[in-house]
Amino acid sequence: MSTLAAQITAWGSAPKATQVPIPAAPVDESEVQIRVVAAGLHQVTRSRAEGKHYTSTSLPHTPGIDGTGINTSTGKLVYFTAIDGPGSFAEIVNVPKRNVYELPSGVDPVQAAGLVNPVMSSWMALRTRVDFLKGQRQETQKPWTCFILGATTMSGKLAIKVARQMGATRIIGAARNEAALKNLAGLDDIIVLHDTPESTDFSGAADADVVLDYLYGPYFTNFFTSRSTLKARTPITWVCIGSLAGNFGTVASAALRQRDVTIRGAGPGSWSFAEFDAEVSDMLKILEGVSEDGIRKAKLADVETEWNSDKGGRLVFVMSESEVVA
Repeated sequence: MSTLAAQITAWGSAPKATQVPIPAAPVDESEVQIRVVAAGLHQVTRSRAEGKHYTSTSLPHTPGIDGTGINTSTGKLVYFTAIDGPGSFAEIVNVPKRNVYELPSGVDPVQAAGLVNPVMSSWMALRTRVDFLKGQRQETQKPWTCFILGATTMSGKLAIKVARQMGATRIIGAARNEAALKNLAGLDDIIVLHDTPESTDFSGAADADVVLDYLYGPYFTNFFTSRSTLKARTPITWVCIGSLAGNFGTVASAALRQRDVTIRGAGPGSWSFAEFDAEVSDMLKILEGVSEDGIRKAKLADVETEWNSDKGGRLVFVMSESEVVA
């Protein structure tokens, strides 16, 4: 007996849909067998598949760090993570029971497969990397401002909802596409990033308390050196989540002396899986009723051609769509 899985045999190559042996049934209650419904192609999934991510494992490599599916022992729809085990781009996977979470009834499993990872990026950043938000209830928080650098990405759009959920009283979004920024719901102000980063006017976000940075690179550097932010004295926590604009950025020493600056990263490693486990149920709830037009579905059998497709959208591979239940 065999089942379909995506496999990579050389780092950087597109995966191929391959027949592999069905995983043996779990021998004890510490492991769960999942009949996968859907798994999203996230940026971190691509990085792992290129062998460039710090969690990349060995070849042959099955892509996928999470997904949704049916717990074969209970028949219930679940969300599961697979970053520390076999990849999720397969019709059947075995995963540790600790990595399996029941899906709330109002959450669509295909949407969840595509969106939990981007929700996680801002949720875990705010919950674990911003000191004044740790252990705080919204009603006891001081007013605070969140600046989202890269707000038109899927992660950035969802970060607006997450930040508001966690009590942000003012949210500023930044991106290069002004029209797309103006169409985003939930922003109090926008900053249009220039192709020449040093020309960007950051004054609208100069006094931000928290920055969720999906871009890094020259925009990180120029925020601190811009004349538009030099007079700001508000303590600022800068959380690097992604590096779409570049892997390297610098901060002038003067910027660190004239302002209370905390620079941190957010991702597996900067927070623990125990911390992640404590947050998953609430992260899933924020997706209740969500239906993003940007989700694009494809069959696992087409993984090789879809992997580098330019069709756009956030790609989710669907294994067993007929098994999705209401």
